[in-house]
Amino acid sequence: MPLALQVSGATAEANRVCDWIRRHGITPEGDFGPRPAETVAYYYLYYNAWVVIGAHRQGHFDLSRRGADFLLTFRDAQSGGFYSSPTDRAATTLQHLWVVSGAGQAMLSVGHLEAARGVGAWMARLLELQPNFPADLHAVYSRAGGLHTKFGAAEEIRSVVHAAAETD
Repeated sequence: MPLALQVSGATAEANRVCDWIRRHGITPEGDFGPRPAETVAYYYLYYNAWVVIGAHRQGHFDLSRRGADFLLTFRDAQSGGFYSSPTDRAATTLQHLWVVSGAGQAMLSVGHLEAARGVGAWMARLLELQPNFPADLHAVYSRAGGLHTKFGAAEEIRSVVHAAAETD
């Protein structure tokens, strides 16, 4: 929300949101909340990344730095990506392109260049592994499984981008 307000010209409102986050919405570890139970899923980190970016652009460096430190606890130093699970940190833990991308943007925002370069290397590897690019872009990876290309119908919508798709 801070970034959306800021880029819309509502900087005073963005500052008030950051002040609220500072008073009520950040844990000692740098996590942001509270959040509804349904958001504790594979995209958990994505919300945090946008708060880090917005807070940093607004100059609330205490929030952005603590939030970035929390994001780094999701970093997979071996692959360069970021885990999509709020709790799991194993070779089998999935890493989704849009979650990794958000974390990479946040790392760039706060100057964690090593982590941002790791995301770039992760993305390059993901692209190299694509079996049918540009017709399809498979967006899920794990160290144990490499590029994930087989999904159930419920997972495919968020795991494969089909260039010829006519629906979301």
